[in-house]
Amino acid sequence: RRAASKGEATTLLVPCAECLEGESFSQIFMETHVLQAAPVPGCFMTLGGQGVEIKDSSVSTHLGFSEHRTCEILQTESMYDFGSTFRVLVTDRPLVGRYRTIQGAADRSHAASLAASGASGGASKPSNAANSAATGGLSLPTLPGQGDQPLEWLNSAPAIQDALFDQVDRFRKTFVQVPGCEQSTAERIREIVGDAVRKLIRHHKLVQPSQQRQLDYQVSRNTYAALHSFVFPHLQRILSAPEERLEKGIRSFASAEELVEAIPGAQGRGLGLVDIKSCSEQLEEVDHKITPHEKIACIDEAHSVLQRCIADSARETAAAAAASAGAGGGGGGGRPAMEITGDDV
Repeated sequence: RRAASKGEATTLLVPCAECLEGESFSQIFMETHVLQAAPVPGCFMTLGGQGVEIKDSSVSTHLGFSEHRTCEILQTESMYDFGSTFRVLVTDRPLVGRYRTIQGAADRSHAASLAASGASGGASKPSNAANSAATGGLSLPTLPGQGDQPLEWLNSAPAIQDALFDQVDRFRKTFVQVPGCEQSTAERIREIVGDAVRKLIRHHKLVQPSQQRQLDYQVSRNTYAALHSFVFPHLQRILSAPEERLEKGIRSFASAEELVEAIPGAQGRGLGLVDIKSCSEQLEEVDHKITPHEKIACIDEAHSVLQRCIADSARETAAAAAASAGAGGGGGGGRPAMEITGDDV
């Protein structure tokens, strides 16, 4: 609360969960990751009086730290709380203390050094997978060479940004969420986002539809992030009873095979043979995401993984049928491959 009261002069550093070794942290640790802007551009002071520099996509420790450490910025957000807008940077490690090297961080560092060493031989375009890793797994729609541009369009128009979060603040304080009227909530949020997007399009003179879509996505995501603590608890409350009934129904079956066989039209089709563990792991990530945009990205990825699971199962079934046909002396006596759709699973 004390940091947020300083508004845009405040930057919060949040080490990603994967790199942290503990679950409880001291006040000194917390204050080290709250930065106040210094008179020199790019330089900041922690609440403990230590010096930090933010440059490009990294945060480096300087004056007052016992160890020099450079942290990679994985994600940048503008947040609104306690009546102020402030910046939040998600990093791959804390400024102080022990940490775990997260998977992919070393690969990104190696790729960056390779790109630098090969720059004289021609620039290489980063892949979508690399961009997704650098943003903590969230893949945003981007134009070539404009990965951070939508966020810059919002941040470089402070008057429009302030007006947006003023509307968000009024919405939180005055809007009454009524069970069964969630569509009205969504429509009002859409109006707030649409108003800001139209102003930003005029301000930056954006004429390309692809640029306008990117901007709309970014403004919408930031708005929902600011409203998360207002909207999401309401959704959890109204959906708790249906969720409980669903869980109770699923747990009433003794095994996954028994559950699959109870699905209408699924009897004898071998749906229980499909390994959907990797799909489930993707769906588990939904709980760790804040905005609907990120949650939907998890569901999209889970659907892609599910399709691969089904394809693998179909290939195994076809291989088994071919082997059976070969063992029987050839010909068409083998059991044909079974079609299993994503809807079935």
